[in-house]
Amino acid sequence: MGVYRLLSYCLDRRQQCVEYVDLVEEAASKDGIEILVDYYSFQQFLVKKYWDALSAVTNNPYLRLLGGEYRSLDEYMTKLIKDLQSLDIHFVMFIDGAKGSSKIGTEQKMNTWKFRHMKDLEKMQDLISVLNRYKRIEDLSSESNIRPVLLEVQIMETLKECKCEVVQCPSGEADFVIARNLQSRPKAFAILSNDSDFCVFSCCKFIPNELFDLQNDLQLGGTEFLPAKPIRLMVGMIRSTKVTSLLELHDHTELIELSIICGNDFTTSHVKHLKSKVGLHRQSITEAAAWVREYRRVENHPDIRREMDRSKAFASSVQRSRQFYNIDLPEDGSASNSFLSLLINENTVKGNFPPTIMGMHHNFYWYRMLLEDCGSGQPSVEGALSDLRTFIYRMVLNHNDDKVVEYGRAPYDKFTSTVVYAAQPARFLDMNNIQPNKIFANLKTFHRVMTHYEPGFPIEWYKRYGWNTGYICYMLRYFIVLNTGYNLHITPGEFIPLAAMVFCRVDEKWYQSLCILPTLRCITVGNWFQDIVRHTYLFLAKLLFLSHEFSQPKVLFSGAVWSAFYMVINHEGQLRGPRGLPNQSIQRIKKDMMYILNEKRHMLKYVAEGYYDIEPMLDQMKGRGRMR
Repeated sequence: MGVYRLLSYCLDRRQQCVEYVDLVEEAASKDGIEILVDYYSFQQFLVKKYWDALSAVTNNPYLRLLGGEYRSLDEYMTKLIKDLQSLDIHFVMFIDGAKGSSKIGTEQKMNTWKFRHMKDLEKMQDLISVLNRYKRIEDLSSESNIRPVLLEVQIMETLKECKCEVVQCPSGEADFVIARNLQSRPKAFAILSNDSDFCVFSCCKFIPNELFDLQNDLQLGGTEFLPAKPIRLMVGMIRSTKVTSLLELHDHTELIELSIICGNDFTTSHVKHLKSKVGLHRQSITEAAAWVREYRRVENHPDIRREMDRSKAFASSVQRSRQFYNIDLPEDGSASNSFLSLLINENTVKGNFPPTIMGMHHNFYWYRMLLEDCGSGQPSVEGALSDLRTFIYRMVLNHNDDKVVEYGRAPYDKFTSTVVYAAQPARFLDMNNIQPNKIFANLKTFHRVMTHYEPGFPIEWYKRYGWNTGYICYMLRYFIVLNTGYNLHITPGEFIPLAAMVFCRVDEKWYQSLCILPTLRCITVGNWFQDIVRHTYLFLAKLLFLSHEFSQPKVLFSGAVWSAFYMVINHEGQLRGPRGLPNQSIQRIKKDMMYILNEKRHMLKYVAEGYYDIEPMLDQMKGRGRMR
């Protein structure tokens, strides 16, 4: 967030405060440079470019609705990162702590998180209108996007494979850590972010997203899918010292005072009602700068002083702002020194655990926003997976803790909070007993958790089919148990294409070229499966040190393949309409699907045992060419 309107003010006055540099030239002259990247800001910027490029190359505007093209994303990210590394330009990714990981941050940001949640639901309704054929994809704003469920999972794995340094913050936001690293890392050249806080930090220099690759040398989002290796890479850089001069302030301390009275992440909620009292009637940076030049420090105005004397919270927010922008902020005093806290902190810093685990450890979980049927009464996959999370909570909570507060959408509420109790203590869920080198014991724990709806389930899939294929079997079985007769009320005709998709190895680029507008039901089913994968891969498998043995999203899921398989089985008539697919394409989809289903026929028989009789279904598909 940062300081309201400050970045746009600077961008409107580029001649006075922007310095232009060629990163390729800088890297060559300095024997290599590091760009400190605000990960979530850059992810939003880059993923939009990725969708633009993929949609242009495939001539398929529907791709961003389909659930994720992770193999193509991996290819895109790998090309960009490795090309820059070959030029001695090294991105260092900094990742915020999860929601709930910092008590102070949670108190400060809760209202903002709720607001963003409601805005995301509005975006979701726009996407649903397209899926329900009420709105054309051409009329959909490019900003109306919901992140693919496994987006962050795949990007993190891709960055690791590229040997790109990733710094995960166990708690709080990363901006303070980034600013501190700019001063402490010898090779650090600048920060890449869209956060206006970097206009204010002491001795800071940063590249806003809008000023990155000014001459399009990387060709991001162009007519060619993969980024180009640049001969030059022109960027615009803003220094906090130039911002101080632009605003005609005396020194950096006055720039901090400007952030306080304009409203930064600490003070916004406090100064909203004060601005008019102190003579700031317009949302004007220029007016605020004149006010600061007059009063020097905010408490020199009598109304501000009275409010600070009256409100300890406001006084504290002023003090924290000064410490924050001077890069002198003390550690969050709410951190625990328990064995489990230290273990989670250490593994988060090392990148073994995702930041969300620390939020859970602090009794907080925020539902992942994903595209699904969110009509009144419709179940939420995040709510449906709360039973699975009870086991994860037991692993990450201290022994004297037994519950986590969850926040998100419910069947009859757009936003609600729910208390979820952890599973009963058990030796196999005790992190003291979970060791990275005890793979077989950890696989046994994985089996026990994933079969919690079927205690004593006799088949240990990893023993029968190997660790990776066994992992996929656990996902499919859990999906069936969770949704047959409950929740989504899955039909055999919906399970069959899912099973085919996770096992098949087809030409994804050909499938991406098929302009298929799926149904909302198709997208909902696919995203529910992805969220099961997210929980098992990102949470359970990471805690058990097993994720390196399992398939990444780029192997498990393709929205284009899933939509084609699902629609051919369940809505072939729609695909054969006037603007539909040629018969040759439909037959190819069926052939690809039947090939893998016949190959995995015996395995799927056992995965679905007790729910569906797979073999007659496959015979029916083979004979008729379709099945419901």
